[in-house]
Amino acid sequence: MTVSFTRSARRIFGVGVLIFTVAAIGGCSGDQPAPTFTPRAVAPSGSSEDANTSEPSPDPTEDDKLPAPALPPEIADFDLDGAEAVARYYLAALDYGYSSNDSYPMQLISRPTCGTCARHIAAIDDLSAENARYVGGAIRYEEPIERSEIENEALIVFRVTQDPSSTIDAEGTTIFSGSGTTVIMEILLHFENEKWRIEAVSGEEVE
Repeated sequence: MTVSFTRSARRIFGVGVLIFTVAAIGGCSGDQPAPTFTPRAVAPSGSSEDANTSEPSPDPTEDDKLPAPALPPEIADFDLDGAEAVARYYLAALDYGYSSNDSYPMQLISRPTCGTCARHIAAIDDLSAENARYVGGAIRYEEPIERSEIENEALIVFRVTQDPSSTIDAEGTTIFSGSGTTVIMEILLHFENEKWRIEAVSGEEVE
């Protein structure tokens, strides 16, 4: 499927394939689909061809735990470099969130319009509430393949690859396993109140 610009650099979000799926633990109910992006470890500017496709380890060590990401100072820069910095922070916030069951960094940069963000926040909170954990799912992304801006919005596009992953409940039982995949991920950002925030996220699987 090809998507194209409409007003204010906005593309069609929320359609197409569901990618990077994780099992819902408890809070994602109704007709909302499962979160579409669940990274475990980001390797900036890495080649997607180098992705490790081995099964995830069910017992991550202390060294696997990630520190909470710091908001980039470029968040206040009204240019494409600032937008890209926040798009990269989005990936880091997901990375940290699923590894630590802490959705706060994601909340800091998500607009109410971002349904994908809201579903990730709910899924991470569910993991924490149910004492479950997410393992594997390492992701790698290259330099942006597109950067565009019109008025107060920016679109940053990455090619992203994710390794296989598993969701494990409090009893140590694997309740969901996901296979690795590669997608073209589009991150739409909106500049307001002197900072960039995530407006919407979508992606399309690479065949």
